[in-house]
Amino acid sequence: MSTLSERGRDALVARQKAAAGVSVTFTRKADGTTQTLTVIPGLATAVSTETPGRVEIAERDYLVAVAELMVGGVEYPPLLGDRFTETINGVATTFEVQTPTSGEEAVRYSSQWRSMYRCHCKRV
Repeated sequence: MSTLSERGRDALVARQKAAAGVSVTFTRKADGTTQTLTVIPGLATAVSTETPGRVEIAERDYLVAVAELMVGGVEYPPLLGDRFTETINGVATTFEVQTPTSGEEAVRYSSQWRSMYRCHCKRV
């Protein structure tokens, strides 16, 4: 039997996905398996001005429900090198799980409830 808090957490995840979710193809680097997920995208662009020209590195975060990446009750979080392919303005764009320029972990839980992963990615 789940607690009221757990039911509330699950309802919040479902509403977030319904309101802001997009469909992506998730590809595991280790074995090439793919699956379609509904994720919540975020965008951050790091700009470097160390060179004579402007250099932009496209970074994107994806919030992924832990439940979407479970097999037999075991969590299989995204790993470095795994990829998300999202259609943006009609163009299939691929982002790879990588350590962000801020030095944070590439994948972590997004909240204390551990119901979603925050995956830091860079466009490849």
